[in-house]
Amino acid sequence: MFRTVIVFGCIFCANVSANDVYFNQAWLRETPQEHSSVAIYGRLINESQGFEFLESVTSEQANLVMLHRSVKQQGMIGMVHIESVQIAPGETAYFEPAGLHMMAIGLRERPVQGDCLKLILQFRSGKEIKARAIVGSIAQMEFPRKKESCLE
Repeated sequence: MFRTVIVFGCIFCANVSANDVYFNQAWLRETPQEHSSVAIYGRLINESQGFEFLESVTSEQANLVMLHRSVKQQGMIGMVHIESVQIAPGETAYFEPAGLHMMAIGLRERPVQGDCLKLILQFRSGKEIKARAIVGSIAQMEFPRKKESCLE
């Protein structure tokens, strides 16, 4: 019985949707004490019949959340701000290290492994997804394998 409840909680946390648009496997890394920003990763899946455009992300736990893409310029890796993320019907946008990601800036509290960061993804179509990203270890490079629950 106890295992069933935990699995249900993880599935709920990892797959949040606006009917036909899903944001799942949302995660971020624990940060050192002195950092007030963090990159957020996950998968944005569009199962609708039309294009979707992710235009903004907000969090009550950060002053600002921006959409970024990592780029290599003059031999250095940097980030550029992007206005929106277009997802074609049936496609998935991957938010991952050294690629597309969300950047939470001005964190109100340091994210610690096992915590969750609440997000609201807003689309041009008016759709909105409320999601929670799981905080992994400081060295995390992919969605945490240890099943954590983001349920309150």
